[in-house]
Amino acid sequence: MGENHFFIAGMQRCGTTFLYNIFDLHSEICMAKPLKPEPKYFLSDDLIAKGRAYYEKKYFNHDKEYKAYGEKSTSYSEYPKVIENIKRFYPEAKFILILRNPVERAISNYFFSFENQIETRSLEEVFIKEIRRPDIKKSISVSPFDYKKRGIYADYVLSFIDNIDEKYLKIIILEELIDNINLIKELYRFVGVTEEKISENIQEKVNDIERSQNIPKDIYNKLHDYYQKPNEKLGRLLNKNLENIWK
Repeated sequence: MGENHFFIAGMQRCGTTFLYNIFDLHSEICMAKPLKPEPKYFLSDDLIAKGRAYYEKKYFNHDKEYKAYGEKSTSYSEYPKVIENIKRFYPEAKFILILRNPVERAISNYFFSFENQIETRSLEEVFIKEIRRPDIKKSISVSPFDYKKRGIYADYVLSFIDNIDEKYLKIIILEELIDNINLIKELYRFVGVTEEKISENIQEKVNDIERSQNIPKDIYNKLHDYYQKPNEKLGRLLNKNLENIWK
């Protein structure tokens, strides 16, 4: 296998599966499979000890050579040690973070936990009353209940900006990616493949990236107020006017 590897490191419920499929449709890219469960390989010291050859054999197709190899594991965004772990195998690995309106992300995260029978509280109990979290018995790599905290993106983005050369890091906004062929071409160039191969199916929306429906207005308002200052901080960090993007 080649040395050209990239990692979709998060954020959770921000369209990472949509982004995965954009890359998976490209004939020069081999994406790690299965998509679910995610590999999360570089979170485990025991797995890392098995070595690079084990990782590549377990997750990638070896029928032919590809120009680029990618993995999606959203938990990576919450563990700064992942950057160093990945660089042990791939010193010039590229990292991609995708961010979404944090209000929409928090609500999507709630429904994901609810539909997977982890969350038992109502939307109002979570975001308005903020009652105690339910107990969980199974092992999970990251908390399924950090709906609000996970949307304070600057806290996570900084560890990537501080530890990765800018030529190996791409931070994108989901709302800017949808229906944006030029940005898709830019992503293809970033990972080192030809930009002209754009599939007709590339804009199929997957994995709940549509806006949430029938959400009480007071929940939206409370979350909007909660994220106002964190979004301003993130906007300065990314040099973007997020208020216009995340209306």
